[in-house]
Amino acid sequence: MTISYNTNFFPLFLLLIMSFSPVSAQPLQKIGLPDIYTYHPGDSLHWVEPDYNDQHWEVLKYGTFPVNNWQGVGWFRFVLAVDSSLWNVPLGFRLRGFGAAEIYLNGRLLYRLGKIGSSPQAEVAVREFIPHPFIIAPPPDSSRLISRPVIAIRYSKFYLQNPAWSGVTPIINVEMGNLYQMNRDIARRTRMITWNQMLLTGVFLSFAIIHLLLFIFYPEPRANLFFAFFSGFGAMAVFFLFRNFLTDTPDDYIRNFRLYEIGLTLLALFGIRFTYAIMYRKIPRMFYIFLAIAIILCVAVWLRPIEAGKYVYLYTLLLVPETMRNLAIVYFKKRKPLLEGSKIIGWGAIPLLLTGVYQIFISLGVFEDFLPSFMVFPRPFYAMLVLMVSMSFFLARNVARINRNLEKQLEQVKTLSEKTLRQELERAELEAENARKTRELEEARQLQLSMLPKTIPRLRHLSIAVRMQTATEVGGDYYDFHLGDDGVLTVAFGDATGHGLQAGTMVAATKSLFNALAPETSPLTILQKMSLALKAMGFRGMYMAMMIVKVTGRQLRVSSAGMPYMLLYDAASREVKEIELKGMPLGSFPDFSYQQTELQLKKGDTILLMSDGFPELFNNTGEMLGDERARAYFAEAVQHSPDEIITHLMEKAHTWAN
Repeated sequence: MTISYNTNFFPLFLLLIMSFSPVSAQPLQKIGLPDIYTYHPGDSLHWVEPDYNDQHWEVLKYGTFPVNNWQGVGWFRFVLAVDSSLWNVPLGFRLRGFGAAEIYLNGRLLYRLGKIGSSPQAEVAVREFIPHPFIIAPPPDSSRLISRPVIAIRYSKFYLQNPAWSGVTPIINVEMGNLYQMNRDIARRTRMITWNQMLLTGVFLSFAIIHLLLFIFYPEPRANLFFAFFSGFGAMAVFFLFRNFLTDTPDDYIRNFRLYEIGLTLLALFGIRFTYAIMYRKIPRMFYIFLAIAIILCVAVWLRPIEAGKYVYLYTLLLVPETMRNLAIVYFKKRKPLLEGSKIIGWGAIPLLLTGVYQIFISLGVFEDFLPSFMVFPRPFYAMLVLMVSMSFFLARNVARINRNLEKQLEQVKTLSEKTLRQELERAELEAENARKTRELEEARQLQLSMLPKTIPRLRHLSIAVRMQTATEVGGDYYDFHLGDDGVLTVAFGDATGHGLQAGTMVAATKSLFNALAPETSPLTILQKMSLALKAMGFRGMYMAMMIVKVTGRQLRVSSAGMPYMLLYDAASREVKEIELKGMPLGSFPDFSYQQTELQLKKGDTILLMSDGFPELFNNTGEMLGDERARAYFAEAVQHSPDEIITHLMEKAHTWAN
């Protein structure tokens, strides 16, 4: 089904889009689509049977729609004449337009588009443009006339009850033909739409941005501002005009249609305002009339976009003679315009005006279009490019004048003292050096973040959450996971001394060592080997505090090298306990004897590992958050999920630090 708009008047560009006819699928000569079909309002699945007697149904001509007898849902039936040579041949079947439909062939469901409902709220209307394979196979019972298959369409259009669709006359439209040709035509049509949308929208928007920037940095002449709006609303109209070709739902279509008509109205408004800006110092009173009409039209378009379309069309017609009148004043009355050289802009506007008038005469049936079909659409928008190029040429001349003035100012700059120039150069070099160092620090910070694990291991008996708030420079916080094939989870949690590139280097070295040593069975072994390796690397004054946790089922083995205490919430006793294992950071004393403890967790127990950044956080009065508050904040949220616990702690930290 496709939607046609049965109105006598239409906006100029909407008429253009309706006149655009991309290459349609060439129907196979051996498929006979009927001239008439039968229709019955209501809904009954008995009507799907091919042998159902529908002689008492309403008979309609193909392409018409039962508007007066339409109740939101109904059935359509017709018989195809298909040559036997096309049995088992993929055919293209296309039902176009908005609505929800079920298509049946001889009682068998072929396709379901959207969801048929009994009310606007229950209906899911879609737009179907994709031809699906349609195969007619010979029946086991040769007595049935499969060469004349029965097509039954169950169809609903409840969305037409929306006042925004007032003025729309739907029609039924079914296409059949060569499947591959139909797919090629749709692909070609999509490419054409996309290409035109991207090109025109991009060009119009580029002009809008350029002229808006010119106005911002140099407010005179103000014509730049109005031309920017003119181009911007042109981009808006083009974008939503093309977007509606590929819109999938009625709501999206109406929204895009509204925005298209609003863009078209404002495009015409700022077009005439731009003309006034290059001719008059004072705005003519006529413009305020055009402005009031544009505001009323925008409101009407939002409420009743289809019905308001004819008034948008009349509005654009009204502005054409006004624009031509202003141009005639310049050329025939020899009146000097406000901006010198603006005749160039007038010449650039002539192709757009001629194209618009030509298309209006075509739409009104004054004469037939004699231009090639591939030029029918979207020539008005391409004609606008001529106007934009002429405006740019005009501005280029003004820029040339400005450059000549700048050359005079450069002579004054040369009179500056050598000392001032040298100071400026030194300042620029210092800023460049600072920028380089800042960039290097940021690159190192991003490298450090990239070394953290991208995902958290998922275990059936554990729920894990991690959060780290980075500093503006490279820090030394680090965490990592390793899940062995035997199901043992190894967790590394550490903090390198200092900040900057040295801390990042220590983290990189630690990650490499953890990846190599994580399969070791004992946390003590991992810490000792890591400490020996870091010591051997010769990092001067650089150390790594580290805690290793091995999780086997609900058994935890923990060993620490200079990390803060670990908090354990015992669900059975509802107490928060500190578990502290003292030890020197890695890389300091390679033979240090680290401690290890084992814990047997129970259901509901929670473990909190944290670096020294949380309990050592200061508020604005210089007071430290401290261990006692850290335990209290943890105890407040232990009944929640790990992610919620961390969120709670982060909120407390932000509140404390103000």
